[in-house]
Amino acid sequence: MRLTLSDLGQVALLTFREPRRGMRALIEADPPQVARLIALVLMAVVAALLVHLGLKVAPLPDDENTAVQALLGSPFRTALVQLVVQQVTVFLIHFVGKARGGSGRLADALLAVVWLQALMVLLQGVQLLLLVVLPPLAVAASYIAPPLFFWYISSFTAEVHQFRSVGRVFVGVVLTLLLLSFVLTFILLTLFGPEAFANV
Repeated sequence: MRLTLSDLGQVALLTFREPRRGMRALIEADPPQVARLIALVLMAVVAALLVHLGLKVAPLPDDENTAVQALLGSPFRTALVQLVVQQVTVFLIHFVGKARGGSGRLADALLAVVWLQALMVLLQGVQLLLLVVLPPLAVAASYIAPPLFFWYISSFTAEVHQFRSVGRVFVGVVLTLLLLSFVLTFILLTLFGPEAFANV
């Protein structure tokens, strides 16, 4: 099924109200695999551009830690990191979900990550606009993003794998992210040394 911008707008509104139903609507629309992959790359690029536009408005302090400076050194590097993170998330949603008895397809895990990133990019754009127009509201909006991220990724994963409890999926997401953070910390320490976290 071909999704128009109007269709995506309606699905977005449905997702804001009922994330699982919004995700189900996308799964049933069954967009082509090529479209999903293109959208994944596009979301990484748009997110990176918004990050660097935000840095033009509110630059990082000169004493920001080495790891952050390395990751945000250029829009291309930021997009590449974003794309890698998205791909890892796709595999985690699929394989961890399968290991817990889920029935979802890898293609639908990809679709879930694309849709999650699209919603986060939308929120990122709103934050950037607020940063220019009403900076205090931009700070408030920044506190909304993390809870929304966890709510959406838990709901989407539950729908992809047909898990009944979003709460249990949320616990699984948190535990998986904690484990992943230990792995990433080890990698960053190996690449940049302890000084990478000197100002964290």
